[in-house]
Amino acid sequence: MIISKSISFCCISLLILAGCDNGNNKTPKVIPKEAVPERVIKNINGVAPAVYNGGGEIHMVFASGDSIMYCHSYDNGKSFSNPILIGTVRDLAVVGGRGPQIAGNRDQLVIAAAGENGNIYSYNRADSNASWLRGGRLNDVADIAKEGFVSLASNDEGKLFAV
Repeated sequence: MIISKSISFCCISLLILAGCDNGNNKTPKVIPKEAVPERVIKNINGVAPAVYNGGGEIHMVFASGDSIMYCHSYDNGKSFSNPILIGTVRDLAVVGGRGPQIAGNRDQLVIAAAGENGNIYSYNRADSNASWLRGGRLNDVADIAKEGFVSLASNDEGKLFAV
């Protein structure tokens, strides 16, 4: 079941959108954005799936080893595209409810994934025809998120949040 938009978070949230003020005057160090070449991969075993349903499309992200994989459905889940490799995170956290997460709004899709090194990384895509871009490290303090939990959500104003 898709998580409703009315979920409230009781944790400190980090704004994902570039240029948003997260209330911290320090500028976080981030990895520069770079285009992620699409590679279709077939016959893959995946774990830790996460789903976002928006704009009449179902978007799914999952892990395969250290790889972050993405596929989508335009027919309400009757069929899905072949998975494509979005990126890799060394020692991608995938057990116990962990794994890559996906959320979106009217302007973009965002994937976040945590590595066991304690960093959370992002990837985004502006629209269905755009390439995925590797964003940066989401956590302000390096190596702080050792537990590997990350959750994404969006609100009616089009803002995206990582908790």
